[in-house]
Amino acid sequence: MSKGERVAILVDSENLEISAFSRLKGGRRGAVARVTFPNWMTIIPRVVGARTLVRNIYYKKRGLSISPRFRALWEEELHGEIRQPPKSVDPYIIVDAISLAKKREIIREPFSLSTRDPVP
Repeated sequence: MSKGERVAILVDSENLEISAFSRLKGGRRGAVARVTFPNWMTIIPRVVGARTLVRNIYYKKRGLSISPRFRALWEEELHGEIRQPPKSVDPYIIVDAISLAKKREIIREPFSLSTRDPVP
């Protein structure tokens, strides 16, 4: 891993939340499992490592709420941006990943999870 490498992180909130909701249901009717949501202040630096973080984008469909606390964390503490497309975020992530790929050595989408994936 080179210090000269630049990395972009793209987070798909829809899949992350679907996976978390799947865990909350616990597999048994009415059962609720405890889900720990990602500690972004720890995860982002671990994903970036010695590389330079140049883009940090969190995608969440327009109309779905984002708490003021999370928005402040993502934008002010993690120096990221939140994009809220009008429909599914998947096409927007794909377009951004392709356009960013020309300018970055590495693109990470660590939390694009299906309902079968474990929550990290």
